Amino acid sequence: MIYLRQVFQDLILVYKLYSQNISQSAHNQQAARNSKLMKAFRRDILKLIQIYITNENNYHVFNTEFLPTLKGLVDDYQQGTPESRDAEVLTLFATMFKQLGHQMNDFLQNVVFGLCHSTLEMIKQDLVSYPEFRQGFFLLVQRIIKHCTEGFFNLQQDRFQTLVYTIIYAMQHEKPELMELGLETMNALTMILVEHPDKSTPFYVNFYTLILHETIKVLTDYKHMSGFKLQATILSHLIQAVSAKDSYITAPVFDINKVAHSHATNKEFVMQFLKACLCELFTNLNPTQVETFIIKMFNTCSEWSDFKTTVRDLLISMKSFAG
Repeated sequence: MIYLRQVFQDLILVYKLYSQNISQSAHNQQAARNSKLMKAFRRDILKLIQIYITNENNYHVFNTEFLPTLKGLVDDYQQGTPESRDAEVLTLFATMFKQLGHQMNDFLQNVVFGLCHSTLEMIKQDLVSYPEFRQGFFLLVQRIIKHCTEGFFNLQQDRFQTLVYTIIYAMQHEKPELMELGLETMNALTMILVEHPDKSTPFYVNFYTLILHETIKVLTDYKHMSGFKLQATILSHLIQAVSAKDSYITAPVFDINKVAHSHATNKEFVMQFLKACLCELFTNLNPTQVETFIIKMFNTCSEWSDFKTTVRDLLISMKSFAG
C-alpha cells in the first residue's frame, strides 16, 4: 500500500496520457496496434486499484489521498470516445461503491454524470451494442442503489432520472444476466422505499406508472420468462404500495402523461391502469376476465404464494386467449 501511494498519481497520469493516445490512434494502423498494448496497461492499472480496495479495511488514506485523484478517471471516461473507454472503469467504481458505501455520497454526482450518463448515451440505441460495457454499468447502478442510498435520493433531478431509467432499461434486456441485474436492482429499490416511506411519495408520484407499465411489459413477454419470479415480486410490491389502508404514498401518482390522476384513490387508478395495459397488450382478452384477475392480484398481493399463482394463471390465460 505504501508503494501504491508513492506511484498512484503517476499511474493516473499515465492512464490519462494513454487514453489520449488511444483516442487519436483510431485512423492510424500502426498507432492502432500500439493502442492494444496501452489498453492492456490501462486495464492493469484499474485492476491493481480494484485489488487494493477489495482487500483494504481502513479507507481513511484511500478517501483522502486516492479518491480525489480518481475523479481524473471519471473525467477521462466522459471525455473519451466510446472506442477509447474501458469497461473496467465501471467495474472499478462498482467495487468502490460496494466497499465504501455512504462514504461515496459526495462523489456520486460526478460518477452519475461522468460514467452513468455517458454510458447510457453510448448504449441506449439498442440492447446489444457495446456488450462489454453493459454488465459493469448495470452492476454499478445496482451498487449505488444498494450501498449509497442516501446519495442516490439526494441526486440532482436529471441525474436521479438517469439511474431510474437505466434500471428500467436493464430490465428490458433479453440476455438473462443483464435482465436479472435490472430486476434485482428494481426489487431492491422497491424494498428501500418500504423502509424509507418519506422517500416513497415523491418517488412514486413521478415514476410509479412508468415502472408498473414496464414491469407488465416484460412480465408478459415470453422472451423474459426466466425473470418471472423477480417480475412478479416487483409487481406485488407495487400493488401493495397502493392497496394498503395506510399506504405510504400520500399523493396521486402521475399517469402516463405525467399528469396527476383524478380517481378517488391511487388503488382505483392503478386497477384501471392495469386493465388498460393488459387489454392493450392482449386485444383478444375478455375485459371482464381481466378485471377478475386484477381484483385477485390485489387481494393476494401480501401472500406471495397465492399472488404468484394468480399471476401465473393470468399469463396462462393470456396465452390461451391471445394465441
